[in-house]
Amino acid sequence: MTYYELLQALKPYHSFIYTGDKLRDLDLIEEDVKELRRLGLIEQAFFRDAMLVISKERHQLLSKREG
Repeated sequence: MTYYELLQALKPYHSFIYTGDKLRDLDLIEEDVKELRRLGLIEQAFFRDAMLVISKERHQLLSKREG
């Protein structure tokens, strides 16, 4: 799953996140994904993949900001 695919997968849940700060966007997306899992609306495999994408995107973003 890519970041774009994750954003598309969240649309049916009316989750449209764009704050202008990608790091903040990732925080909000993570909150949404955790809540969807808690409510049983998404499968464990989707949750795992989504959290991996969020983690990778956050790492890449922080690496760019430091370098």
